[in-house]
Amino acid sequence: MERDYSNWGVRFSVDLDKVIAAFPEITQNYLDAHDLYYYAYNVLCLIRGGGGNEEDFSLLLQIRGKIICYNIKDGSFKNVYDVAHGNPPALSHVKASSLIGCLEVYPYMETLTCV
Repeated sequence: MERDYSNWGVRFSVDLDKVIAAFPEITQNYLDAHDLYYYAYNVLCLIRGGGGNEEDFSLLLQIRGKIICYNIKDGSFKNVYDVAHGNPPALSHVKASSLIGCLEVYPYMETLTCV
């Protein structure tokens, strides 16, 4: 990308077919399959350097009741957090099945100073 934010290019191509097959709750039954909002998920974060490799990228995805980590390079994924086991303390007032679009994710950085 240029300094004036022009010349955007595709860096990643993500195929979520395996994720959709493993987590059928991602589909919205009341919408048409061609609708833009047919799949209910949020991209929470792009993680760089997973597993010690700086060129390895993963997506942190929120699907109803679950947070999964999807490796872009090899297409593998794993369940990171299952909301069905209880909401995080900050979300204890929210119904678990409605957790779509209400989480914010911030990178963790170890530091010696107070933040």
